[in-house]
Amino acid sequence: MARDIFIRYLCLKKATLDVPDFGFKVSRYKYVDWAHYYDKSDFEKNTKSIVRRILKKGTFDDFYNARRQKDEENALVMVEINKKLKNADNEDLVDYFKKYVDLRGRTVCSLLVGNYIVRGLSNLLESIFFDILRHLPPEEAKQTLIEISFSDRESVFYRREIEILHLAKKIKQLKLQNLKYSQLPVAVKKELVEFKNKYDWANSMFLLRKDTTAEDIYIEVVDDIKKGDPVAKLRTMAFDRQKSREKREALIRRLKIKVADKKILDLLAESSFVETELVRFYQRTDYFGYPLLCAIGEKFGLSFDKVVFLSIDEIIKGLKTGKLPDESVLEARDEMHGFYFDSRTDVFKSFWGKEVDKYRETRIDPTLKEIKGVVASSGKAQGLVRVILETSRVSEMREGEILVTMMTTPSFVVAMKKAAAIVTSDGGITCHAAIISRELGIPCVIGTKIATQFLKTGDLVEVDAYAGVVRKIK
Repeated sequence: MARDIFIRYLCLKKATLDVPDFGFKVSRYKYVDWAHYYDKSDFEKNTKSIVRRILKKGTFDDFYNARRQKDEENALVMVEINKKLKNADNEDLVDYFKKYVDLRGRTVCSLLVGNYIVRGLSNLLESIFFDILRHLPPEEAKQTLIEISFSDRESVFYRREIEILHLAKKIKQLKLQNLKYSQLPVAVKKELVEFKNKYDWANSMFLLRKDTTAEDIYIEVVDDIKKGDPVAKLRTMAFDRQKSREKREALIRRLKIKVADKKILDLLAESSFVETELVRFYQRTDYFGYPLLCAIGEKFGLSFDKVVFLSIDEIIKGLKTGKLPDESVLEARDEMHGFYFDSRTDVFKSFWGKEVDKYRETRIDPTLKEIKGVVASSGKAQGLVRVILETSRVSEMREGEILVTMMTTPSFVVAMKKAAAIVTSDGGITCHAAIISRELGIPCVIGTKIATQFLKTGDLVEVDAYAGVVRKIK
């Protein structure tokens, strides 16, 4: 359903409706088993157009403020819909569902614009600064570019981490960490519940969800206490942030960055914050849609996990006629699925099961022993691989494992904190994984393209986040 909504909005050319001053069109798009394939000419054309407008404005304010306001409006609409679900009949649910599809379609297309902005500015800066830094070895030049694109605006993850460390500080001072959740004072439980409610949206992504309780938050807090003194960690985070800020300013002076180039650099740093906020808006839309999709599932006798593998038309038809695809079809889609559309030929196709293999664009050489990507956060680590593609499976992550995924979102917070290193298939130097790995000080290699195909859970690997290499040991 998530991809169905996305593609329909591109096909119906609604992508620009709630994105002020950013007209764009994607003619061909393919999504195959967690991998995205854009038409290269489309991507380059849209990227250049959007970046040109951003550079002309010199700020993200119009775009970001419009999306923030729309996120607040969407939340109010969905809250009102969710209040009516108890007494809703099938006709009501059709109307509510169509409204939700509209809200989500506009939000996800804004996220796509954000992706174009970040990629476009990253590419532009790489060409400018690699020319400035051409006297340096390539890896040192990449590391310098990462340091110089530091954003002074705190990501939502950073803010969450600060708040959870303050909870850890309080629980440690009160010597409560050895108690069971049920034994905690009422006031402490209340704080844990408030924290859980504040960040509960982070457990929804791509219409997949993992329910989290206040007890889960308590377990995370206790884990943080076991890793070290929360007060010391807070001081270290503040010190590291100040150090990154000073290092960026020193590099700008030492490299004698021109005023025009510094403006681009500032925009890139700002774009990393904006992109994480767009992800937050997107996840909140999924979060507020969860009760509605559960209500639809009750009408069908299906769990939420099954409902999300129905298409838009199948849901509407099901509510009107009671007819649904066989449950075995939904199970096959859960295992492996994809979409393809080409507006030039008016072709729209969904596929699942073994047919997915016909549409893959990247084949893995069985003799391949290592892959390369971009260093997002330097360091080195060895460990067992844990491939996680879905929010609902984040809890499977074990301390010291290597997290491998397509891309990270705030839903992956707990898994990222346990990881010895992070490897992604997608992403640029200001993507979520890059930002958070640097804030956490975890080795991270991004943009490998094939990590989730090359690596399997249980593989023993070495992540060399100096050279940008991920190597199988056995």
